[in-house]
Amino acid sequence: MPPPLKLRYERKGRSGGSGVTVVEGFQGDPRTLDKTLSELKKSLGTGGTRKGRILELQGDVRERLRVELGRRGHKVRG
Repeated sequence: MPPPLKLRYERKGRSGGSGVTVVEGFQGDPRTLDKTLSELKKSLGTGGTRKGRILELQGDVRERLRVELGRRGHKVRG
């Protein structure tokens, strides 16, 4: 069983003071992560990027993201 994903919201060090929701702990290859990111961006109506195994979604979408990841079978903490 994969470890739970970690969610956090970051504003420090971001240009313009805009924040991002960071998701860490994904397992799998880059293609799978890119597909997951694309689906999450579409379902949440926000932009985002992947940096290695870390996904960054624009804005504070922690609660909606927690629900969406739960629907996909992921355990989430943080």
